[in-house]
Amino acid sequence: MREDRNRNETEEHGSNVSDIIDLTAHAIVSHMSPLEIGKMIHPGGEAVELCNVPKLVLAEHRTRYSQQELDAGQFFKVQGRFTFIMDHEAKKARGH
Repeated sequence: MREDRNRNETEEHGSNVSDIIDLTAHAIVSHMSPLEIGKMIHPGGEAVELCNVPKLVLAEHRTRYSQQELDAGQFFKVQGRFTFIMDHEAKKARGH
């Protein structure tokens, strides 16, 4: 058997398969809310409502995000630290 016949489909068409996977993943995630994304990324994390985020954490995040972005996004407490998941519209508006 020739060496090129031993390659599997992914090796032979790796970039095409990777592109399809990336496009499919993007399509799925683009329909998820910040809460859903946070639960996926941080399954052990705790979703925290904006009104329950400590003032110091909010003050620090206000240096990077507008109030509208904070209202639309989602905070998570992960291993004792806070992280913020921005919503899709805000990301698009920033050009991400």
